[in-house]
Amino acid sequence: MLSSTDTGADNAVTIVQNDTSLNLSTNSIGTAAAASGNAFSGSITASGAYTGTAGKNIVMQITTAGGIGTAKYKVSTDGGVTWSADDAFTTSTSNVDVTGAAAQGVNVNFTDSSTPAAFAVGDRFTLSTYVPELQKAQNAVVSVNGVQVSRATNTFDDVIPGVTLNARKSIARPKRSRSPTAAAAC
Repeated sequence: MLSSTDTGADNAVTIVQNDTSLNLSTNSIGTAAAASGNAFSGSITASGAYTGTAGKNIVMQITTAGGIGTAKYKVSTDGGVTWSADDAFTTSTSNVDVTGAAAQGVNVNFTDSSTPAAFAVGDRFTLSTYVPELQKAQNAVVSVNGVQVSRATNTFDDVIPGVTLNARKSIARPKRSRSPTAAAAC
């Protein structure tokens, strides 16, 4: 995480040169990995172009044993909290989008030179997707008697004489209708 030590819109972080392998501009798919202790001795490969809007921790778990093309698995896109149906996917040497109906472009395929390649029920595989989150630097804003006041910090000590306001969270106030019907209902 990169952040400025000073707050406010005037203190935005700007990256002028990126000599690392950090991808700060496009979604990406991490390396797929097999859990230690799996019966399957082959490999899993992740590929594709992730189109989702948030990062995901994807877990795949074998639900029907067998070789590639026979073994089936379920998928969780939230780290194992919720799952697709058992046997929702079939192991394959071809790319399979494990995001299912969401079709978010996260493909996996399996390879193994063992004869026969064997998955056991419970074998697990994981991968993560990443969405760079760049949050724009901004000032805190309060509205007092219809006048908006902006500061680089969350402290407003000069808006109301003798009172210090500390902005703690953002809220969106619904606009009130000034129609006679709405006024009568209030």
